[in-house]
Amino acid sequence: MSNNLLELLKEHLAGDVVSNLASFIGESPKNTESALHTALPSLLAGLVDKSTDSKGLTDLFSLLIKGNYDGSVLSNLGALSRGGEETTKFLSEGSNLLTSLFGDKVAGITNLIANASGVSKNSSSQLLGFVAPIALGLIGKKLKIGNMDTASGLGSLLSEQSGFLKNLIPAGLSDLLAGTATTSNNVISDFDKAVNTIDSGYTAPKTATVTDTLHNISDTIGDVAEESLTAAKNVAEDFGETASKFGSHIIDEGKEFTQSATEVFDENAGGGKKILPWILLAAALALAWGLLKSCSAPEPKVEAITPTVSTPAVTPPASNPPPAEPVVTAPIPEPAKIEAPAPIVEQVSDFFEKTLSTGYVIKAAKDGFESKLVGFIEGNEAINKDLWFTMDGITFDTNKASIKAESTGQITHIAEVLKAFPNVKIKIGGYTDNTGKANANKKLSNNRANAVKKALVKLGTKADRIDAEGYGSEHPVASNDTTEGRQQNRRIDIRVTEK
Repeated sequence: MSNNLLELLKEHLAGDVVSNLASFIGESPKNTESALHTALPSLLAGLVDKSTDSKGLTDLFSLLIKGNYDGSVLSNLGALSRGGEETTKFLSEGSNLLTSLFGDKVAGITNLIANASGVSKNSSSQLLGFVAPIALGLIGKKLKIGNMDTASGLGSLLSEQSGFLKNLIPAGLSDLLAGTATTSNNVISDFDKAVNTIDSGYTAPKTATVTDTLHNISDTIGDVAEESLTAAKNVAEDFGETASKFGSHIIDEGKEFTQSATEVFDENAGGGKKILPWILLAAALALAWGLLKSCSAPEPKVEAITPTVSTPAVTPPASNPPPAEPVVTAPIPEPAKIEAPAPIVEQVSDFFEKTLSTGYVIKAAKDGFESKLVGFIEGNEAINKDLWFTMDGITFDTNKASIKAESTGQITHIAEVLKAFPNVKIKIGGYTDNTGKANANKKLSNNRANAVKKALVKLGTKADRIDAEGYGSEHPVASNDTTEGRQQNRRIDIRVTEK
């Protein structure tokens, strides 16, 4: 049986399905078919690109299992394309799926399809949302038929598609897929590379390996530390957390280094550049000791871990703060062989699902940010200046106001809620821990709050419905004496000011 996924998808998306979709999105059948023939190779190329990275492949395989994509949708395309509530719901689910797959690249892919086929951006977005779950359904069906029940089997299937897609993807797609892949924390990236090198059994001379790694990490720490003492301190904490993933024999060194660095910074506030060389030397020595010990120790085993997202409870503070930036802990994938992750069993009661008046469907944690925000807006509870809701799905690059791609889903949910409730106005509050100088913390928190506002405006919300302010380290919701407490205090909160 042919493994040309593109041709198989074209066979399913033809005839009445194209006519129905053309009528639904308000485009001619000819332009609709042209857009579909651009959207399909673009979507498949994106999946192929995602599968070239071990973590991306693991995440994609997990999504296939979690979503029960078995190809059953292929037998119902006529009904799904006719319009009405069923089509609207299917498109909404497809839109959420696209965000899970490609994050902030979705808008760029949509624009490329629109420009290449002559349809509007809205039509391009709807068509892309329609074909996404269909493509995953076909892939799931092919895996089932071929008994390819592992992530490596998925990788093999997708790698076969490159030849079929050649010369069919729109101009600029390759640059878009490659150009948006950024590294948010170079220090962690360099350390992970060192871990993977040791874990894969590489036996280069210890002196050369340690020296090269120390150069990379010390250079990166130097760049970050030059920006501010706060950045260097955050990197030290992140380094300790990453080291704990590699093995208990490095944990002690990481903790001792983090604690020592913290004490030195606190005792020498304002004199960062004078003590910076000593801190870098301490970092280099701690890392060298850990790596040398790990090279001589038995190869550590990396247990298979099911990715887990912790959703902090929203507990409004007494004065005027809101709760905590979430922490997403992802496993280090084993590079030598990718095993199929265990199926994730979820109960319907663990989720909050809400179809808004616009037809948009929100799916989120049962007691998470979205359910509490919508519940308050629809409820009879009066506006309260002390009632804030913590965004549990937003993260930023370290010591910056740049929003990470994984935050796109929750920001989109907020924009859709504001669209469905046009009388609602909100205030966004940004917060930090008490590390570093107060003025720098307040500036960072204000920049992050306004970055969220800017993202919402970009999605169609009027700017006069949103107020944004940074409070720095004011109004902590946890103790700043622990790493966990500081993580909770670094957060973005939202308060409803009118409804």
